Amino acid sequence: MKLNIPERFTLVNLLPEKGSFATMAIIESLTKALYPSETEIKKYEVKQDTNLISWNAKGAEKVEIKLTEQQIEFLIAQLEILNQKEEVTVNHYNLYKIFTNEKGK
Repeated sequence: MKLNIPERFTLVNLLPEKGSFATMAIIESLTKALYPSETEIKKYEVKQDTNLISWNAKGAEKVEIKLTEQQIEFLIAQLEILNQKEEVTVNHYNLYKIFTNEKGK
């Protein structure tokens, strides 16, 4: 699945802080898959200042991120929770479209 840096950080922010052991295992694997690697941090000049994370224009480039079916279903479920709470943003909506299109292939 192709995602850019902003999309990846948005997805990480969707991950719950609590859950079962199984949920924590999925969260751990997603965090590893979505967070930028050291190479990407240098390439995209990712910086954090207090609660604000920034990156250069290259961060908008989509790169292939390998996610399992279980991880994709988990992220869709997190997006659907936001939908039930009526807390969906444009960024969430765009990610939902990406994930549901990917799942439909």
